Amino acid sequence: MFAAGGIVALLLYLQQQQVISVDVEKMEASLNFIFNSVASSFDNITQIGDITSLGIPIAGGLSAGFTIGLMKG
Repeated sequence: MFAAGGIVALLLYLQQQQVISVDVEKMEASLNFIFNSVASSFDNITQIGDITSLGIPIAGGLSAGFTIGLMKG
């Protein structure tokens, strides 16, 4: 969660410096979706060693796509 907060802080800083333009409502909706997905994947874990159900690769891909999408938009 610390890394996600750092990314959001960086995006907001770049918006303040007028380097990029960020739609805050769209960013908030996407972050809520990502955090809810990750949180629900942790709720569904039945075994401690079950790494495939953590959802970390999916969340990583979503956050990378989200960041690139914001930079293009």
